[in-house]
Formats: sequence, C-alpha cells, structure tokens
Amino acid sequence: MLCWRRDPSLRPTVDVIAEKIRRAMYNAAPASFTASSHAYAPTVDTVQSRLSFTGDGPRSAPITDNDNLLPCATISRLGDKILSLSFSPDGTRIASGSANGLICQWDVHSRAQVSPLSRGHQHWVRSVAFSPNGQWIASASYDGTVRMWDVHSGEQMAPSLQGRNGRVFSVAISPNGEEIASGSADTTIGLWDVQAGKKARTLEGHTDKVQSVAVSQSRIFVSGSHDKTVRLWDATSGVQLRRPLEGHTGMIWSVAFSPDGRKVVSASQDRYLCIWDLRNSSQVDRRLEGHADEVTSVAFSPCGRRLVSGSMDSNVFVWDAQSGARVGASLRGNAGWVRCVAFSPGDGRQIVSGTEGGCICIWNERIH
Repeated sequence: MLCWRRDPSLRPTVDVIAEKIRRAMYNAAPASFTASSHAYAPTVDTVQSRLSFTGDGPRSAPITDNDNLLPCATISRLGDKILSLSFSPDGTRIASGSANGLICQWDVHSRAQVSPLSRGHQHWVRSVAFSPNGQWIASASYDGTVRMWDVHSGEQMAPSLQGRNGRVFSVAISPNGEEIASGSADTTIGLWDVQAGKKARTLEGHTDKVQSVAVSQSRIFVSGSHDKTVRLWDATSGVQLRRPLEGHTGMIWSVAFSPDGRKVVSASQDRYLCIWDLRNSSQVDRRLEGHADEVTSVAFSPCGRRLVSGSMDSNVFVWDAQSGARVGASLRGNAGWVRCVAFSPGDGRQIVSGTEGGCICIWNERIH
C-alpha cells in the first residue's frame, strides 16, 4: 500500500490537516472550560455583492445559477465559533450561541449588538431558540444545562434546568411557549415545564446522542441522533409515534419540520439531506445531494417551498423542497465550515449562517 512518503501526490495539505484537527477538537471539546469574561467588539464588514441599499433596506438584483453570492453583510470578530442562530419572531433580532459560552443578540438591520451579553454557561452554547412571544431565549450547553434568558436585560430568568448527566446539544420551544425540549448526550430527550421550572417527561428510544430536536405547530417533536435515525414523539403522552425513520448512513446533525408539519428534513454526516413525507410512509421521499462534506444544519423557509443547508464544505445551498433541486447559486463567503443556518420569519427574505471562523453572514434570499 502506498503512503505519501512514497507518493508525494498523496501528501495531505495543510488545510486538510487543520480541518481534521478542528473536527477532533469538536468531538472532544476541552474538559476544562471557562466562559469569556468580556465581550468581543463586533464590526460590520460590508462586502462586495449584488445588493444596493435604499431607505427601505437592501434590495437585490436578479441572481443567476453561475453566481457565487457573497453575503450582504458579515458580523465578525465574535471571538469564537458560532454554534447556533435563532431569529426573533418579528425578524428584527438574531440570537447567537458560541463556543466562548456567550449568548449575543444582534439587530438585523444595523448589524449591531443589542442587549447585554448573556453570561452563565460554563461551556459551549450549542443551541439557542427565541420563545414564541420573543421575550426570552432558551439555550443548551455542553455544561449540561438548559437556561432561559430575558431578551432585554440579558439576565437568566430562572434556575438552570439540568438533566441526568452529559452535554445538551439542542433545544426547541413548543408553539405555546410552555415546554422546552432538549436533546442530550445521554441519548434522551427532556421535556421541561417552563412555568414549573422542572422536567415534565423524559423521552427514551434513541441508542446514541440526540444531536437535534425540533417541534411542529401541533406539538409533535422530532429528533435526530448519532444512531443515524430520525424519530417522532407525541409531547403529551411521550410516546414514539412510529418506527424510526432510517435512511442515513451517518449521524444526524440537524432536523426541521416544514411549517405545515407534514414533512421533516434531516441533515447528516453522510453529506445528504433527506426529506420525509410524514403522510406516506417511513421511507425517504427525497434525497438531496450536492454538498462535498458533512451537512451540519438545515431549515425550512416560512412558506415551506425552500430549504437552506450549511455544510463543512463551507457552502450554504438553497433547495426546492418539492423537487429536491438546487435553486440558484451557492451562498459563499463563510469563514470556515458552516455550523448553523436559518431563514428569517415572515417572508423568509433573509438567510443567516454561523461559521467555525466566528462570523455571522446575512444574505437577502431573492431567488424564488
């Protein structure tokens, strides 16, 4: 068998080695961790793009399939990896959770930081979600806790919610704001009563870490796991609704419901996105191929006709949710591999991504 010493063409590049080190650091995050005690001063870098600014905000020119679009703005120098992003229900703010243990809020139009930083987590903030009324934010951390934060003061609202043990990867808030679901390294999903401040139920069935959770308008929860399965749960009874959805050959990084709750999309280590039509069967309805590396995040547009995905290949792609075809150009300009993506609520005209390099990129999505 040849090795790179015998065949120089097989020698790994510096970029390949660096990427392997970054992934190893992610899979085995530092045992000791102290959250940053100060805020990083963000700057806004307006970069070349097909956008013109008017009094009503950025407006985009037509996009062709040959374009590699750059973001209309990049919020940078946040100090560490951006692990999660969430739009406020009115679309005016973005909350970010990062590897320095901080939760920040950003004004969508000015790109400036608003509200005091939320400090308290002692490890990576792996997931953030705005409440339906926009008054508080839920967060999940590798420190093993779920916390709730006031959006105005940045202060923690109640004692931390802590499960059995291990890291918490993801949070989702029920449409009425009364429950939080969390996915954890202990293979379980916790359902937390917001008012009582305690766990109401534990959902068991996965055989490995639960990386991602999401909830539909009808209070059905979906989870994606390192066991390569997607599962559906009834929030009231805690019962798994059907057999596991199987079709991926790698761990599930991210899951999301369509706005009408009829479809689920999953993003995986195997480089594929799978769309599942919940009305038909447990089989994959569409398999989306195009990313050159693991697909780490996925989201439906508010209208349900588009998907956005982010990958370790540093690309953000937009897809037609019905046909599974790529729409328009790759959204380029991300600093390192993409950790998280989201559509803005309402008209879904903006797409946001968070990256390994600590940047938040914002695009105006005008290709439908």
